[in-house]
Amino acid sequence: ICCKKAAFKFFVVRIFWHILFVSSFLLGPFAKAEVMFEGYYQIKLGSVHSGFVIQQYSFDNKKKLFSSTYYIKTNQLAGDITESLKATANDKFEPVSYQYTSKTGNTIKTIDASFKNNKMMAVVSDGKLGNKVEFDLPKGTFLSTFLAYMMLSRGISKGKVYNYKGLAEEDAKVYDGKALIQQQEDKYNLTAYKILNEFKGTKFISTMTDKAEVLDTKSPVQQIETVLVKTPAEATKGFQVNSKTLRLLFGRVPSGKINQLTKANSKGP
Repeated sequence: ICCKKAAFKFFVVRIFWHILFVSSFLLGPFAKAEVMFEGYYQIKLGSVHSGFVIQQYSFDNKKKLFSSTYYIKTNQLAGDITESLKATANDKFEPVSYQYTSKTGNTIKTIDASFKNNKMMAVVSDGKLGNKVEFDLPKGTFLSTFLAYMMLSRGISKGKVYNYKGLAEEDAKVYDGKALIQQQEDKYNLTAYKILNEFKGTKFISTMTDKAEVLDTKSPVQQIETVLVKTPAEATKGFQVNSKTLRLLFGRVPSGKINQLTKANSKGP
């Protein structure tokens, strides 16, 4: 993590590692859960490779809990962002907890949230001061990171519309969302669906397989695109990857091979 002042750099690193340690300690048991999906994505701004995402989904059959973990890193062109999330939900996609951290330039943000009796309790911090946030969730609210699996649970078919209330983990607020399955198509030798999404006032297009694995997302207005790739090297080329950070967050360095794209052995994007 790069900062202009050495003192600030030390402070940022200390906060970042503290949050990762707490997240790893709290959610460590889920490392034994079955990994349903694991993949590396390129982030493109325009047509320029500007960052990467590592995404993992797992399910603990004994505890009936879903887990979503991701790590994002971009260059200065895409905002100089470092971001991570560990989130859990029960098998009805009702929120259980999540820990979110981000550093954008010199700005730090952390959110530690838990849920009980349809109420969210969170501490939102800038690395210096923490503010408590509590509110009742609208009925049916789920963590937005689980959108694809929520859609799969309701059934996937051409023309189907999903109106939902999703909690945006990055700002601990609930928004109305809408997803429309526009068409079915073959992509990279996989059965896939083109989906028109609208969430937080932003429209974007995504392609998802019949197992809820997102192959790509595009925001035409923002000119941002994420594309699932077959190898970590394709996603992380030109970026320093801190293995220690990944081990703390994921329990190991993700291979990125637990997904349909890799198994299909296609040419990919």
